[in-house]
Amino acid sequence: MSYQDSILMFKTILKKTVDGTYSINAKDVVNLEKTLQSAYTAMNKSEIENKRLKSQSTILETECDALRVILNETISNLCLEFDRRVEKFSYIQEEKNKLKHIFDNQLLKIQEESSNRYNEVINAVNKLKEEIIVKNTTISDLTNDIYLANAKTNEKYANEQIVQKKLSIDLTNINNELYEGKCLISGHISQMEGQSDIDIKNYRLSELIGMFTTSFIKLKDNEKNKTINGYNIIMDNLRKENEHFKISIEKYKHQLLNEAKQCVEQKQNELSLKNKYEQATAKIEKLTYKMINLNNQNRQLEDSLKEKSSQMSSFEQITNIKFTECANIITKLSKSIDRIPL
Repeated sequence: MSYQDSILMFKTILKKTVDGTYSINAKDVVNLEKTLQSAYTAMNKSEIENKRLKSQSTILETECDALRVILNETISNLCLEFDRRVEKFSYIQEEKNKLKHIFDNQLLKIQEESSNRYNEVINAVNKLKEEIIVKNTTISDLTNDIYLANAKTNEKYANEQIVQKKLSIDLTNINNELYEGKCLISGHISQMEGQSDIDIKNYRLSELIGMFTTSFIKLKDNEKNKTINGYNIIMDNLRKENEHFKISIEKYKHQLLNEAKQCVEQKQNELSLKNKYEQATAKIEKLTYKMINLNNQNRQLEDSLKEKSSQMSSFEQITNIKFTECANIITKLSKSIDRIPL
């Protein structure tokens, strides 16, 4: 029986009346006593329960305060960690932007250097073309002069016809050698560019050399060793052609000297032949001197082209290393950024 039930029963017994008068018997007294005992017991239990609940409430409040302190510390630590992550992310972004700026600057420098190297090679090739054109013009002029001198001499001396025939044979051999050189150069150009055979009749030797140099620059990354070997072969052939041409000129010079001497011995009284002989000798000496200068210039150009080729190879290696380093740095930064929880 609860405390409230005991009080209710106690009030009911006290209000008991019989025929309008208040009455209570022994049984009611016993019940009243039991009711009071029950109420007292219930009151004691209620007080004990209240004490227990107060103690438990105090413990819970203490635990709540401790949890509140821990929660505040956790929130503060999370805020600090979030600020640190944000600061780290901002730092990484700044470093990434700096590296990107450095990478862009290096790329621009590399492009400028590559463009400058390419322009240097093009200028060297153009100079070589101009020198070859000058050489061809000089040879043509000298050939015309010799032809005119021989034509005038043929009017008086039949022996000059033999010299002219020999000269035409030598020039034919030289033209054949030049034609073979053009065929060799056009064959290498066709192999490098994957095209059909080039009609060499429409191109001069200098133009074919320029086309070969352009193809060499375009395919330097994919067929570097093959192009260098082809270049060496062509330069060897050019050197051989120059040597053959030089030998032919030497032979022709000796022939002219011998035949001129014979003509002088036969026609000592004619001063005009002697003057023509001296002019031809001077022209041949000039031609020999010019051929020596052209050979020296060709050697210098070969050395400079080889040096530039080696420099471009080392430059390409350095460029590839820098590109690889920058790519690795950007990859690492990207991975670090991906790990940061936003």
